[in-house]
Amino acid sequence: MRYVISDLASWPRRRNHEPILKSTNEAYLYAQLIYNNLAKQTSLISYRDNTYYHLKRERVKKKPNFTVMIDLAARAHFYTECLDEVHRINSELHPI
Repeated sequence: MRYVISDLASWPRRRNHEPILKSTNEAYLYAQLIYNNLAKQTSLISYRDNTYYHLKRERVKKKPNFTVMIDLAARAHFYTECLDEVHRINSELHPI
């Protein structure tokens, strides 16, 4: 039986409290849960920027670990998709 995530309290997280997003669908679901929570959105921006920082550090190494780079790139991409979805939801709810 697969556990269904239905709220932020049950969302799986890393040790540093970053949400674990494994797919675009999970990124969209997380966006639906945080679209009205500015603190969570700000944290997600910080996590994305931190992930890009680690990706850049890995890229300039003499012998970069490509598996780590792929993981970091995918993580940053899912954070970006989540933030884009939050923006889309908020723009539909509050049109100019």
